[in-house]
Amino acid sequence: MNISWHIYKFTIFCVIFFSIAIGLTLVKMIYNFNYVPDIRNVGSYIQGAGKVAVKTVDVMKHYGVNSTDVILPKNSINEVQENEEYQIKQDQLEANKTDSTEQIISKLPVHTDLKDLEKIVRSLYVFESSVSVNAQDMKLNELSSKSLKVNVNDEKPKILIFHTHSQETFIDSKVGKEEDSIIGVGNKLAEVLYKKYKIRAIHDKGKYDVVNGKLKRDGSYTRASEKIQKLLKSNPQIEIVIDIHRDGIPDNLKLVTEVNKKRTAKLMFVNGICEKITNGKMEKINNLANNFISENMSFSLQMQLQANEIYPNLMRKILIKPYRYSLFMKPKSLLVEVGAQNNTLEEAKNAMEPFADMLAKVIK
Repeated sequence: MNISWHIYKFTIFCVIFFSIAIGLTLVKMIYNFNYVPDIRNVGSYIQGAGKVAVKTVDVMKHYGVNSTDVILPKNSINEVQENEEYQIKQDQLEANKTDSTEQIISKLPVHTDLKDLEKIVRSLYVFESSVSVNAQDMKLNELSSKSLKVNVNDEKPKILIFHTHSQETFIDSKVGKEEDSIIGVGNKLAEVLYKKYKIRAIHDKGKYDVVNGKLKRDGSYTRASEKIQKLLKSNPQIEIVIDIHRDGIPDNLKLVTEVNKKRTAKLMFVNGICEKITNGKMEKINNLANNFISENMSFSLQMQLQANEIYPNLMRKILIKPYRYSLFMKPKSLLVEVGAQNNTLEEAKNAMEPFADMLAKVIK
């Protein structure tokens, strides 16, 4: 009887203690970050405070950044894709650091032995922990040689810009001001493309991560794809689809470089390959099909190589993830992350000038 009572008291104490710890962590994050807290950072704070909830890290990776919704069952692949974020995890940040200027790959050699090929792949890509791809299977020379040319000289726009996560903002963004969000970055890209390169684009400003006036990341890819596919059907001339995001990283790090004497947010392309490690081997995720994986990979690789040649410090490595995200609607689809939550809006918008330049060089 006494033992049971002590166990009961100890359990109550643990519940209260951890509730207070988590509450203080959230308060500290909100005070320091001045934005809706990233759930993954909550997990890392708790773990660092004594590793009192090691399982938290595994659980939290199934939440969307800034998500306000409950966790979904792991056995539902469609739902996992909606919750699984493209953002790079903290344990991958080291691998995702760009090499020094001298080491960055800007041109692929025609003939490469396997050892050198593996080095090239590591210099260009970083892989989600649930993905395993052999260097030979990347077929880099094939991807780099695909023609991606588009006739952009007629009156009809050939590019569609949109944002699956429209509510992503930057460190100095004003709350509720659309132009200060990732949508403002899309506006900047459309403006530069037209004014400097005479390339017309449609910019869809749909808020697919907002439902009934509240942030809801869950299901945003489904909601976005439904609208975007309708736009593509009514604008069949569109050949390029660009989904613009911003990343979420630990606040003590910053993704910034200098381009043309301007502080500029670093960029990262994301590719989903619709495969993941299951029972020790790579298996297709059949109900998340993408018929354009090779074309997607070619587009991001050629953009990366172009950037490495003319803007050698701009790019992070291409992130390879298991799912498909918004990359299945057109062969020439890009998902690009512009900086992170602690970049300024100006740094993010500045990145659209080199981005537009390398895009024009690839497609014209």
